[in-house]
Amino acid sequence: MAETAVPPAGDAPVGHHIVDYFFVAGCTHDEVAEAAGYVSRGDAEALLDLEAHVIDRFPATDRPLSAGERGEPGQFPAAAPIFGFPQGFNAVWEGKGAPVKDPDVARQHAQMSRRNGCFFTFVLTDSDGTRSYGSVLQFLETHEYTFDPDDTSAEIKKLVVKVPKILCILSQYGYFSVYQKYLEYLLRTYYRGVTTTNISANRTTNV
Repeated sequence: MAETAVPPAGDAPVGHHIVDYFFVAGCTHDEVAEAAGYVSRGDAEALLDLEAHVIDRFPATDRPLSAGERGEPGQFPAAAPIFGFPQGFNAVWEGKGAPVKDPDVARQHAQMSRRNGCFFTFVLTDSDGTRSYGSVLQFLETHEYTFDPDDTSAEIKKLVVKVPKILCILSQYGYFSVYQKYLEYLLRTYYRGVTTTNISANRTTNV
């Protein structure tokens, strides 16, 4: 999507914040660990129960816009996380007995596995015509699990779970190239790497 000019005076009001909201969406480490525990005991489809949601956001509460023409809060768009996963939330696992990965999911994960992730944009339009531009960086988070070898309930002792996650900026300004660079910096600095956890299968179900 091309850079979008700031709407002129007289159009839908534009706030003074360059960024209205920043949020992270996906699943928490505990949610993934619990699903991995079920997989280790033979439930190969346990990851299908994982659903993407907002894990963290800033600001944490809705804040009013600064345009002066509207006094009501600029509410965080509840539908925004859905637009962050246009191809669905496809978590997969790898290990002994893992199902063959769907070709479409494999292509999607290949894009997200790039060094800078997969960047795209979307637009939300409010009832009064105000637009909120979403800049999304989608990436793949890898979790490695080693289960207690003495736990007879664990059919699989080691497995790798790959889960999509997004970083997203919502703004009334379409400065997409700037936001892309910032999100890629966050990804390289704070999110790249493998999360390695050693847990027993029984403990996994109680997190």
